[in-house]
Order: sequence, then structure tokens, then C-alpha cells
Amino acid sequence: MPALILCDPVGEVSVTAKRSAPINWAPGKRVATLFNNHVSSYRVWKRLEELLAEHLAGGLAGRFAKENTFAPAPGDTIRDVVAKADLAIVGVGA
Repeated sequence: MPALILCDPVGEVSVTAKRSAPINWAPGKRVATLFNNHVSSYRVWKRLEELLAEHLAGGLAGRFAKENTFAPAPGDTIRDVVAKADLAIVGVGA
């Protein structure tokens, strides 16, 4: 019979920075979103995009979503985001 091995998931946390650098939300910045399309996050992500579009002078520069929730975003998608936006809000594991 195979042995069952249990591992303790608790480890030491290494803190490299106390704070993140502030985001420059200067007027005229192009902002895009990249969503992972997970069904449980759809409603909150949709609302986030609505709020961003309302508060950004030029609206969102782009709304991107992955086709496969569980795989990394394809290189073409990343290149599109980088080409169209100065700042990308990437959410829920995208």
C-alpha cells in the first residue's frame, strides 16, 4: 500500500517591500483591463470596468479577457494590452 505524505503548507513569508509604488493616474493615461474570465468573478469585474470607464477621462483604452481561465494569457493578448495602454489592471489570476 502506498504511503500518504502530508506536507505543512505554512511557510515563512519573506517581505521585500513594505509598500507598492503609487500608480500615476495622470490625465491622458491609457488604461486597459485584462480579466481571466472566471465565472465566479464576472459580476465584480464587470462593475470594476464600469467604474473605471466612468472615472477615466478617455474611458478604458481596452478591455481584454483570456479565453482559457486556467492558462496564462497568450503572448498576442499581452502585446495588444501593452500596445494600447500605459497602465493595465490585471485581475483574478490573469
